[in-house]
Amino acid sequence: MQIIDINSMDQGAVYMMYEMFKSIKQNLESNGNLTEVEEQNIIHLEAQLTHIEKWADEKLNEKLHWTKEDILTNYGHKPTLIINFHPSTESYKKYGNEIVANVKFTDEELLEMFTNIQNKAERKSNVVNFTLIPTNIDGTFETKDIFELAGRKI
Repeated sequence: MQIIDINSMDQGAVYMMYEMFKSIKQNLESNGNLTEVEEQNIIHLEAQLTHIEKWADEKLNEKLHWTKEDILTNYGHKPTLIINFHPSTESYKKYGNEIVANVKFTDEELLEMFTNIQNKAERKSNVVNFTLIPTNIDGTFETKDIFELAGRKI
């Protein structure tokens, strides 16, 4: 089987395919006694996943998608967000593809972010504190790991 050409595809579609390939691979592996065809399919799926992970790493290095200042500007100072992570990032490995979370900024962080916005400071990745919904478990992630955000402004 041939590796899918993902270069002409939308990044979101590629990440959706990644999740699909990962799910199919997990389903096959959970079956136990695999046929030769199923074993070959797993090898092919692993190659597809690796290809997408390398592609995602290249996309990560192209540009920083989100900063804390972007989150503040677009979603306010106490946003509830649906956060999608780039495959192969530490946040993806720790939390999975997507989380729903309440982002928490301290007063000091807010002051620093407003200063950065006012001074048009260089965009950089930062650690963000959050609480997962609905479990209320606290965590952190790097803004460089974010692929997409959706939420409501508060």
